[in-house]
Amino acid sequence: MRRYLSLLAILVLAGSLIACQNKEEDVPPGLYVEKDAIGTFGGDTPLLSGTASGFVPLSGIDFSVASWNYSHTIDLSSQGPRVFNYSFRMDVPADASFPQTLVVKVRDEHGHVTEKSIALDFLPDTAAPQPDATVNEAVEVVYEGTEGIWKADYSFSDDRALSMIRLRIPVLNVDDKADFSTRSGRFSGEYSFNSIGSYTATLSATDATGNEWTKDLTLVVMPREEEDPMDDYPQLYLFDADENESDYLSGYYHYMFRDAAMCYKGQFYASHDNFHLLFAPKASQDGDLFGASPYIPTKLMNKNGYVVPVTIEKKGYYGIYIDLMNHQFSLWDYDIAAAYEGAPYTGELQASGTGFSVGDWNLSEHMTKVEGHEYLFTVQMETVAYGSARDYYFANCTAWDPIFRCDNKGEAWFVGASGPCCQFTTDYVGKVDMYVDTALPWGYIKYAK
Repeated sequence: MRRYLSLLAILVLAGSLIACQNKEEDVPPGLYVEKDAIGTFGGDTPLLSGTASGFVPLSGIDFSVASWNYSHTIDLSSQGPRVFNYSFRMDVPADASFPQTLVVKVRDEHGHVTEKSIALDFLPDTAAPQPDATVNEAVEVVYEGTEGIWKADYSFSDDRALSMIRLRIPVLNVDDKADFSTRSGRFSGEYSFNSIGSYTATLSATDATGNEWTKDLTLVVMPREEEDPMDDYPQLYLFDADENESDYLSGYYHYMFRDAAMCYKGQFYASHDNFHLLFAPKASQDGDLFGASPYIPTKLMNKNGYVVPVTIEKKGYYGIYIDLMNHQFSLWDYDIAAAYEGAPYTGELQASGTGFSVGDWNLSEHMTKVEGHEYLFTVQMETVAYGSARDYYFANCTAWDPIFRCDNKGEAWFVGASGPCCQFTTDYVGKVDMYVDTALPWGYIKYAK
């Protein structure tokens, strides 16, 4: 009897499995669309993404917009996947009307179909055309003989349709334009000036919707500038052109790392408005000297005795990038919070080193903050006669954290429990003022006043 009951149980279980399998095969496939509404426009190529799945192999996915006569099919009959991720760009007709509905259908091998709709709405055009390259506000026009010739050449692109590029030069009564009906276009023209001077111009670009990009230019008609030869220097040094190197024992120059061929990067603190910078490839102002053209303050060039300092209009911390080959530099607000872990430090600090009257590696008095500066600390020390290179560093000598160090040459300052110290040599014996800016970080020593 027990044998017959076991056989019956097996038959019942097998029947239920077959019934369950047949039931699952009748379930329509699943369809997931990433977006159920898309903003688009005529000529656009929006991305359609999603997932189709089923208990039985899938045979295809269909996409259609009836009013546009648009259709697209992904044929899966040869693959027969049970799960398929789709992603492709839909071609919206240039003359498309809105609103519309995109119908998505997934089919399986048994003929079951699941359908979903995606709303297609018109996306207004709010983006203006953009130049394909940097447009400098100051434009150099070389004056030779009796005239200066400017060969204007600008190209723009728009995400939909560029309509016009226009150039106006009031002093020449110029109002030139080029019309377009494509996504990109180029404007070129040649203009003659019969005298040296600075002249205004306006460059603009408009798209088919009326969005406009515009920029005022200063055309600097000037004699040809002669420049000393340049090299791919291992580094550059940055310094405050209004300060005197002879006031310093150490740390007058800020080191700039070579980032790429003839490109250099560094940071500094502009202690006042209209701060002035010069640059040199050696820790000396003799020889190659880089600054700005006297005619174009944004043009960087190499000519000792001719260039003028680069002017930083506003007080603050800055990062700077120099491209010697293209005679360009760029500035940005330096993120002092990212200078090192825990930056910027504002707690207790003392100075220490060798060759000072406190004794080798003994501590100075506690440093005080320079008035009006949250991150600049100072203390007065006294040097003694010393027969070799002197070292110094700054630290919270209660917790020994942080410790501000740099390599022996004084080029790269950092925070570290161990490592080198900044070195300098001098025969001077007397009082000195030691400083550390914990926001950069950067340390230096000046003769006491």
